[in-house]
Amino acid sequence: MDAAFVLGVGQPTLVESGSLWSRVGAQVARRPGTLIAATLLFLVGMAAGLTQVQTGLSEADQFLEKPEAIAAAERLAESFPAGAADPTVIITEAAADDVTAAVEGVAGISSVRPSGESEGLTQLDVVLEAEPGTAAAQDTVERVRDAVDGFDETYVGGTEAADIDERAAAERDRRLIIPLILVASVVATYLAALGASWWLFTGVFGFERLDVGVPLLAFLFLVALGVDYNIFLVTRAAEEAETHGAADGMLREALDCYDDGTIEDGDLSVIGLALEQFHHAVTDRRVVLNAAGAGMPRMRAS
Repeated sequence: MDAAFVLGVGQPTLVESGSLWSRVGAQVARRPGTLIAATLLFLVGMAAGLTQVQTGLSEADQFLEKPEAIAAAERLAESFPAGAADPTVIITEAAADDVTAAVEGVAGISSVRPSGESEGLTQLDVVLEAEPGTAAAQDTVERVRDAVDGFDETYVGGTEAADIDERAAAERDRRLIIPLILVASVVATYLAALGASWWLFTGVFGFERLDVGVPLLAFLFLVALGVDYNIFLVTRAAEEAETHGAADGMLREALDCYDDGTIEDGDLSVIGLALEQFHHAVTDRRVVLNAAGAGMPRMRAS
């Protein structure tokens, strides 16, 4: 038998030891309702801070102590436009002069100059007047994007543009309906599988009941694995949707998985972890049942 399950003869249990946690447990047992109410109030009070949460911390504000790079950028801003140290970048296939003229007409732009060409693409460095990481700088980038919207294959990048895109993606990902649909779909599948198992075990195999651990183990296995796999599939479908649209992208991903039966490395890792935990759960349960069947007391891990 595993050494973790060996019961020390004569050793006091944790309940009898008088330790800190045994005293906490005794208090909970005496007044469970009061402790539950106090805990809920504490959690609600702590969660109240969510009403004040703001995201979008700039790179310059992410350090406890000011690094030399930030100090140099601040010193540079005293003598040159604030955005000179980190210009916004435009990559375009259109005529550089036309794009430059459009951007120079945007409020908040200090200068626009080409910085390189390669394979039909031109890079333009756009220096902003506003300080990096400020709302004014991001507003200027938004105006630049509007100004070049009419040019084919023209993209606005750089630190400020990346921050805007990151915030937009985070706000989109926080939409509550998406995780609710993902979780609800696997829970519905779990309930359907459990119901079908009941008919199969009683109607086909002739069992009178399911084992008491089946619902819990099935939930852990099917729902935990199903949610992860849902995320993989939806992520791949989102990539397809960028080219083919949402509905067609989801259909293409589903048919690709069906056609080639491909399981990605990440999927294999999740499946392997779930199977390993399932194996340990079954093994530990057998140890306990075998010990009880031999007339031995139930043991706990030390």
